[in-house]
Amino acid sequence: MLQTFNPQNANLQVWVGDRLWPRDQAKVSVFDSAVQGGDAVWEGLRVYSNGIFALDYHLDRLFASAHAMAFANVPIRDEVRSAIFQTLEANGMRADSHIRLTLTRGEKITSGMDPRLNQKGCTLIVLAEWKKPVYDNAAGVRIVTSAIRRNSPQFVDSKIHHNNLINNILAKIQANVAGADDALMLDERGFVAEMNGTNLFMIRVFLGPPRIAVEDDREAQSHILNDAEKHHAVLTERAHERGCVVGAANVFNELLGFCDFVGHSFLCHPVVGKSRLEYR
Repeated sequence: MLQTFNPQNANLQVWVGDRLWPRDQAKVSVFDSAVQGGDAVWEGLRVYSNGIFALDYHLDRLFASAHAMAFANVPIRDEVRSAIFQTLEANGMRADSHIRLTLTRGEKITSGMDPRLNQKGCTLIVLAEWKKPVYDNAAGVRIVTSAIRRNSPQFVDSKIHHNNLINNILAKIQANVAGADDALMLDERGFVAEMNGTNLFMIRVFLGPPRIAVEDDREAQSHILNDAEKHHAVLTERAHERGCVVGAANVFNELLGFCDFVGHSFLCHPVVGKSRLEYR
């Protein structure tokens, strides 16, 4: 499942700031907040032949995240939409492509943490690549349970779709070392939260993690619920714990092995089934 370089992406046009740049010239300043402290928000958009999936939902969350981070001088929605479609047009993309949409707090006048040092407005980045879905719907994925926990909302609220993904990266490293495709992450209480890069859902008795623990909002879950209903699944949202059942509403994550279907998905991707679960 390791991604490889696609020669189609050698000569991409990338939107940075207020214009398109050739791939080898698309850069941000060393003083940009994304470089200085991961101070940015982002969305992943998938482009199909009939359009960009859930574009308005993604833009809603991008702007909500920027608001929660108190970004100033944020580009208006029409400007972001225009940049997205100009980028797709410049690259001739109509399908089988993926957009990494990033909005940073912008360039600082000097290095430092204080947002008051950001006086030039936000930096918009639209990186569109030729990229089919990474996960194999037919083969599924093999996962391990990571020792790295998802952030509690008391520390960093995962509903802010921010660029600080260190805990997810550490979980992915553990999955790589274990020879698995991805890592299952628990929250600080030991309940299942999500995969290192996607949401996690189960079908038969359909289970989803508590929404405080996952990055995506209700729109992401609605996408999965609609897919589950096609399988005539019983739909229930529950917290699930690794070690033992706590009350009627909580289920431990070993239950995944007894489900008929375990899926994981981005808001922009179709559901992918599991092939094997490893509990470590």
